[in-house]
Amino acid sequence: MSTLVGSMSVSVNERKANVANHFQVCDQCRSRKIRCSREKPSCRNCTRLGIQCEWSGQGKKRNQTTLLSHTILGMGSRLQHLENTIADTQRSLKRLFDGQWVTPPNSARHSSSPPGQRPQFSPEQSADTLETTDFAPPPGRFLLGHNNDERYFGSTSLESLMLKIKDDMTDGCDSESHTFKECISQAQWKIDLLVKQEEGECAKDILPPTTPPFAILDAMIEPYFSSINPHFPIWTKEKFIDMATTLRQSPSSERDFASIICCNNLILMAMSADSLCSNRGESTQNRQGTKVSSMEFDMIAGFRANAKRAIQNIDQLLLPRLINVQALLSLYMVAQEHFSIVESERLFDLASRCAKLTGIHQWHSFQGHLSDEDIRERQTISYCLYTIDKTVCWTTGLSPNMPASDIHFETYAVSSEVSLASSLIAKSELARIEETIYLEIYASQVKPKREDEIRAFAAMMLSKLQVWLTNSGIDLNMIQTPPETSADKLQLTIRYLNVQLLLIWPHKHHPDTIYQRCKEVARMCMKLVLSLWNSPPDEGKHAVFPSFVASLPPLYLYEVLSSILSNKDSKSDFSMLQDYIDMLEAITDGRSENSYNSKLYQLSVIVKDVTSVRNTQYKRQKPSPESSTNMCSITDLLSPLGSGYGYIGSELKEINSSGFDNSVFQEPDASFALQDSDTSFVFLNSLNSTTVDPAPGSDDFMPHLRIFS
Repeated sequence: MSTLVGSMSVSVNERKANVANHFQVCDQCRSRKIRCSREKPSCRNCTRLGIQCEWSGQGKKRNQTTLLSHTILGMGSRLQHLENTIADTQRSLKRLFDGQWVTPPNSARHSSSPPGQRPQFSPEQSADTLETTDFAPPPGRFLLGHNNDERYFGSTSLESLMLKIKDDMTDGCDSESHTFKECISQAQWKIDLLVKQEEGECAKDILPPTTPPFAILDAMIEPYFSSINPHFPIWTKEKFIDMATTLRQSPSSERDFASIICCNNLILMAMSADSLCSNRGESTQNRQGTKVSSMEFDMIAGFRANAKRAIQNIDQLLLPRLINVQALLSLYMVAQEHFSIVESERLFDLASRCAKLTGIHQWHSFQGHLSDEDIRERQTISYCLYTIDKTVCWTTGLSPNMPASDIHFETYAVSSEVSLASSLIAKSELARIEETIYLEIYASQVKPKREDEIRAFAAMMLSKLQVWLTNSGIDLNMIQTPPETSADKLQLTIRYLNVQLLLIWPHKHHPDTIYQRCKEVARMCMKLVLSLWNSPPDEGKHAVFPSFVASLPPLYLYEVLSSILSNKDSKSDFSMLQDYIDMLEAITDGRSENSYNSKLYQLSVIVKDVTSVRNTQYKRQKPSPESSTNMCSITDLLSPLGSGYGYIGSELKEINSSGFDNSVFQEPDASFALQDSDTSFVFLNSLNSTTVDPAPGSDDFMPHLRIFS
């Protein structure tokens, strides 16, 4: 009997085990009530659906409460993971919109930090501020637009420097006054709008530009070629007259589109220049309220609308023809003064591409195939394109797309246009130095450099700049008398100061004294710009003054505004800023609010308003003494610190042999400084120079470079 009972219990247990094994399915198939293939560790259904296959039933139907509890736990873990991911993303976006700079895309592979240990910098930090001997390229800014469009601004672009000014306002807001804090908040909001400001959408299906009125064209040709073309020689007078004559004689249906644009743009540029010069000649009291006559304003607005129509039909100018390159360049000149920065950048990009397809830069290979006049025309256009390429590089923060290796440089002189040739050659040679500075300091692929490498490169560039000064015939002694100074020479001197600022600005934390003189160079630059503006119209070349200001890198303005915001400015700095604002207001009258000069004006006004509110808050405090940095030596700012050379008294003596030729360094005759009260110049005796031996490094290129204060 016991045996029977035992055998029955065994058979029942075996039957239960067989049933359990028979009905064992995964949790996912059981919850979906579908047939399970019962493969382990993952059944076919779970494999096909890409989900985790779980086995917790062990052959019996799973309790619904247990299944629900298990599902809720799984969803909770996934929800926590999503929340953590969103929190990380929000923190990253906050750092981005608060001004956290972003390193250019290619610089990561040249980082001196190991992977995964790269340092993060605050908005006011750069690689130069770290406890290291390496100096990395200056960072730019990354911006998200209104339509989620993304754009990167290089470190020298106006947009990037605007955001730095915004950061400076935050750092300088140490007042407990609610009014001042509200003023800072409003100013930062205005800067954000200014950075994101874009050109309004143009109408679709717009008509092509109209044929120019030939009576006005005939009247504008002579003024244009006497005042504007010498600074930007994209046409020759004889060939332009031939083109206008051909356009006049052609039937309306056969008139060349590029010729129409060239003629319309010449009229617009000549009328804009004449309007500026005539109003500049009048007194400030007479000009207020009626800066431009109604008829004159309407005519300029009409030709500006014609230029807009030409831009909307730009596809008709993309064929590789010389006249198309000239039309695109003339549109660029108009856009630089009247339209947005983005518009002028796009037009120049099209002009440079068309020029490459046309073979403009291979002008020397047309010897024997074209006349000397045609070859010279192509040569001047090639030089103009090369210099504008560097202007676009600095003002927009983009890398240059026209290397010197693509350009054929050759010194030439024409008896009737000696000044034209020398001025254009000087600007193109300076642009070659600018290109070298960009590729060695600002390009994203540049590796961090040590102190001695920075010093060696700066010495080499400063020596090249000294050679450029000599070859350009710039006499610094003449700078003290602006009425007797050629406007062309003064413009070249201002460009020189900007190039020197580009050289030293990224390395403010370098121990050498020359790198702490950014604000001095910036003040000198702004004073010379105002001196050029205040010179007589026939000498100041006001016809091209707006284009000249728009071609300058904005670093000088940033340094002056930053100094004022840091509460280290003197009364003369603020007064100089007010004069600068008045100048910008005059040259931007009737221009687009998105133009480069208009943005300079708006940014300057924002900083001026903030400073005025701050001064009102602290008006009962003792005023700060006049800053002594305004009395800066032109020798310090314009003379190079060469390898193996130091300043002793007023003479430049060789200390040790170097890699540079001795003829590079010219003996400075004297030095000068700018007075605070006006824009005149006075010469000072040579500074008492003190020399400091730099710390020796592994590079023997500059073993005895001396710095002076």
